Amino acid sequence: MNNALKNFAPPDPDAKPGSAFGRDAYIFTCPRCPRTPHINQARWWEIIDELGRRGVGELDLSMLPF
Repeated sequence: MNNALKNFAPPDPDAKPGSAFGRDAYIFTCPRCPRTPHINQARWWEIIDELGRRGVGELDLSMLPF
């Protein structure tokens, strides 16, 4: 997340279709490949909470199954 605002867009309930923002999803863009994973807001926080419980301080989005 060195370039968080360049590679990450938080959910925006007012987002218009086709915009760089999702209404209920976090959107990430990979600077190395064409992937742009959209992670549902509720699922994102489940992932983050679980990683926190396990003491994991980093998350490689490329390892997630989508």
